[in-house]
Amino acid sequence: MGASVRMVSLKHLLALKLHVLKQGKIHRFLDDLMDVVELVKVNRLDLRDAELHDLFLKYGSAEIYEKVLRLLKAG
Repeated sequence: MGASVRMVSLKHLLALKLHVLKQGKIHRFLDDLMDVVELVKVNRLDLRDAELHDLFLKYGSAEIYEKVLRLLKAG
């Protein structure tokens, strides 16, 4: 339609979701955690990738990283 649209990058979206998860807001935690899991699955991201691991540690935590790994293995 000729309109110019700005989109957030996948890494920025993950960083935003991880930042919210790190804050530990109970009413949002499960939804945001599942969003991160789905973003990783749909985009076939390798959580062993050093850059992605660093992103989790910078904006989230090691605990969140481990939770996402467990959920991906279970699913």
